[in-house]
Amino acid sequence: EVILAHQTYGHPDGNPENDEAVQMLLEHYAEDALFLVFDLQKGTAPELWRMVQEFLAVKGGYQLGAFKQASVKCKWDKARRRLQVCDVLPRQFALRLGQGDYKTQGKACNQLNGLRFATGHYVQALDCNMGTFIGEAFKVPYVLRKFMPFDKQDRAAPTCRYLGFREYIYTGREGTVGK
Repeated sequence: EVILAHQTYGHPDGNPENDEAVQMLLEHYAEDALFLVFDLQKGTAPELWRMVQEFLAVKGGYQLGAFKQASVKCKWDKARRRLQVCDVLPRQFALRLGQGDYKTQGKACNQLNGLRFATGHYVQALDCNMGTFIGEAFKVPYVLRKFMPFDKQDRAAPTCRYLGFREYIYTGREGTVGK
């Protein structure tokens, strides 16, 4: 499965063009195991809150107003031509903790938000400044095979849980942040 963790999806701090691009991607790959995970919080678009409330009404559990923030996993529903909620994990605290200069790092929080919904034995975290190079997509399956125990033919006995590869930031020439 591929989980696209989008921290500002449907939120005023985000970019509506990015939200549209994510929807187009989800619609194009609706037949595949591609999921969107986003942060539901104060300020998130009312239609996303409604979508979550509809899901909870059908599945039971939490009532309207019982929580102020949650992590939400969605998939594109081809028949309805819209997002369909798969899972909701209410949270006591915001995704990013702290205040001012002492706030937790957004990228790490967002990856953790997606990781909560991961169901596989192996997880590879990629982020958008890895250049979307096709080589990233080719190397991941081959590298993951190296972590399979030699005496096993299936993936029931992994020797690792979370992998990361070195990352080259392509914006190095644009400023010191990318170096």
